[in-house]
Amino acid sequence: MRSFFAGLFVSAFMFAQVRDTGSIFGSVSDPQSALMPGVKVTLTNAGTGSARTAATDANGGYLFPLLPVGSYNLEVEQAGFRKYERKGIVLQANENVRVDAALAVGNVQETVSVEASGATVDTRSATLNHTVDQRQVVESDAGAAEQSVVHGSSVSETTP
Repeated sequence: MRSFFAGLFVSAFMFAQVRDTGSIFGSVSDPQSALMPGVKVTLTNAGTGSARTAATDANGGYLFPLLPVGSYNLEVEQAGFRKYERKGIVLQANENVRVDAALAVGNVQETVSVEASGATVDTRSATLNHTVDQRQVVESDAGAAEQSVVHGSSVSETTP
């Protein structure tokens, strides 16, 4: 019985160590698909309204790491190009979401809006992620403990 509670404690501790953040990254290109350095990229948390701003690097890339789970809106602005907007980017725990922006030539007051839809694919990692809640962890631990007893693989403790 003591080993069951020790296993439950270890599982709860490991669950507490799971990152509940993710990242949004991508690149910005012009109509000829050339990558654009120095472009202003703003990411806003749709739930809280908090915003982060970055400029694309020399390779036209940007990265917003350690973001809380939630829904985000992305805006990309550069003089001589239409503003690019993408709304409804859903970020789950441990997820890296790629959002590339292709800017169109035009006035900054003109906006190209894209509504996020469909599943996102993390091309930077080969892991499969999904979010679990505390109930699922407890049920998983209880099920694993029952299986180990049923299959005779339980670990017993001896006292001298």
